[in-house]
Amino acid sequence: MMLSENREVTDGRARWRKLSACGVLAGAICFAASLTPSLLPRGFVTQGMLSGISLVVGYGVGAAAHWLWAYVELPEPLVAAHPTPFKV
Repeated sequence: MMLSENREVTDGRARWRKLSACGVLAGAICFAASLTPSLLPRGFVTQGMLSGISLVVGYGVGAAAHWLWAYVELPEPLVAAHPTPFKV
């Protein structure tokens, strides 16, 4: 555990709770899209930079979309707490 500047004991897991799930999903999709084959050959460093920038931009777009959704006060999508099994 570490002490922050305002002398509160913070848990390392608190940082992960601040991430937007919508942003992480959009960032992961953009990252995966950046790894698709290209007709232009890319070096390792160039590919890493492009993938990282795609991840950050995707996260920003997803987090902004989540913020806009909450700002407009649209209802949150319902998530089933106990998914029902398929009936045959």
